[in-house]
Amino acid sequence: MDYTYESLMTDLKIGREIEFEYKASRYSITRTNGCWNFTTFNQEDYLQIKNLDDIGLVKVEDCLLKDLFDLGKYQDLTIF
Repeated sequence: MDYTYESLMTDLKIGREIEFEYKASRYSITRTNGCWNFTTFNQEDYLQIKNLDDIGLVKVEDCLLKDLFDLGKYQDLTIF
């Protein structure tokens, strides 16, 4: 599947939510109360992002989210 950062942004802008895996950890991007939440599964803490354009700057372990999707480093992608 050729799902890039641009594809991710398009889906998030229309209200979709995303789950994916990277380096054996599972992550989600969901929308709540007008903000986007970046969450690592099984952890209570999450990163709240008010401006969707900033989501590409989120660091996922050793990789920016933008690069993770543009380089196809994610696995097991689910789009809701």
